Parts: sequence; structure tokens; C-alpha cells
Amino acid sequence: MRVFAVSGFSFSGKTFLLEQIIQSLSSEGFTVATIKSSAEDIIAPKGTDTWRHGMAGASPTVITGPNSSTVRFNRRVSITEVAKVLNVDYLLLEGFKKLEVPKFWCIGESSEPFESLPKTVKAIVIWEGSTLDQPVEGIPTISNAEIGTLVGIVKNESVGIESIPE
Repeated sequence: MRVFAVSGFSFSGKTFLLEQIIQSLSSEGFTVATIKSSAEDIIAPKGTDTWRHGMAGASPTVITGPNSSTVRFNRRVSITEVAKVLNVDYLLLEGFKKLEVPKFWCIGESSEPFESLPKTVKAIVIWEGSTLDQPVEGIPTISNAEIGTLVGIVKNESVGIESIPE
């Protein structure tokens, strides 16, 4: 399993870029899973069966519906722990700004300034109409329209799950 992240501030185009990367890798026959970093905890609505299972101490709890399944842990787990239950070619992460893993840094229409980028940034991704006030030495700036180039970077720069810090 190979791991790569797409990071940046809110409304910088991370999700859109991930959609493009997922579609491209999938069309080549690769299997892809994603993990999204969130500022909010996702919990089952109070009073539901799944909520009651969790309150009783079950962790993880699994909801299996007619077309999907959801696994929920009652604590934050590491990426490597989640990866143990996955069997995919690529694990793509959205967010995880501080995690030391190869990543793209999306600028999009975000006006959030960045003082310094993580050393694991492989490219800064910009959108049509957005600009980078000053290029960052040693880090290429690539348009999101250059999806082939970006997917090539994911393939070449992603790392094995065993190299992800706990």
C-alpha cells in the first residue's frame, strides 16, 4: 500500500483534486482508499442502536447497510491502524497538514498565507485564476489541470504504509 496526502487550508481545492486523482488511478486499475482529517468527531446520532453499542463499550462498531458499511472506533486511531483493515494499492489522505508524508499543498482560492511549507511537499497545486505571490524554492508549482503530471508524482513519490509515523 502506497500513501500520499493532499493538504492545504479550507476551500483550497483538496477534495476536488483528490477526486481527480482517485478517478485517474482507478481508471488505470488501481484500488484506492481515502482518509479525511476532520476537526469534528463523527458520531452516530444519540439514541440509535450504533450509538448505544459504542456507549456500552464496543470499539469498533460496524454499520452494514444494503450498499455500504461504516466502521467507527471510539477513539482516534493512527493511519497505520486503519490501514491494517484495508487492502488497496493507494491510500490517499486529505488534510493531515503536519503529518510527515509526501503531499501536495493546494492553494486554490484560499487567501490563507503560509509561512513555511512542510518539507514533504512535492508540489504546490494552483487553480486557474489563482496565483502564487512568490514561488517556493525547490517546490514546483503545478496547475490542477495537469492531472497526468500530478498522478505521476503520486505514483513516484508515495511511500509505503510502513514508513508512516504512528
